[in-house]
Amino acid sequence: MSTTSIISRFLLSTAVAASLATSVQAEQGRLGVKIPAPSDGKSDQGRLGVTIPAPSDGIAGCWTADRNLYGPYSLRFCINEQADGSYTVIGGGLRCNARLTGQQIWGGGYSFTMSRAHCGRGTDWTADTFTCHLMSGRSDGPRIAVPDTTGLARLTCTYIPAVWGYSWTQFSADRT
Repeated sequence: MSTTSIISRFLLSTAVAASLATSVQAEQGRLGVKIPAPSDGKSDQGRLGVTIPAPSDGIAGCWTADRNLYGPYSLRFCINEQADGSYTVIGGGLRCNARLTGQQIWGGGYSFTMSRAHCGRGTDWTADTFTCHLMSGRSDGPRIAVPDTTGLARLTCTYIPAVWGYSWTQFSADRT
């Protein structure tokens, strides 16, 4: 291969790399990615790195129980990273909303206490509790460059009524 051919290929590859870097930088705001700066200007020179933000695997978010509790009552709750938030129970002509407080418990789970909710029609929802464990749906298989945050987590929960005579109920909750 001639010196001219080598120089031509080098210039072409440099132009393609510069064009690619410009395109990636133009897209970084749209895609929500961050282009890291080289650490010393020499060791990273010629390499392009893109940091993709990881999906949140934490407890924060809104969750919906996969089955009704005690007949027609569905449960939905939204919590922050400290496991505090609010819950809604809907069904049987009622709509109950109240505060939800939580804390992390032994074994990596969470315990939630539901404040008593005034649902209207002279009915309250009792200050029940439930415990949940976060189950990750990730596999060890190949990963894609842009994270897919759908279906990554599920809570497995045990609902514990405050009123005597009702049994504990198992449910799962999906992030909504």
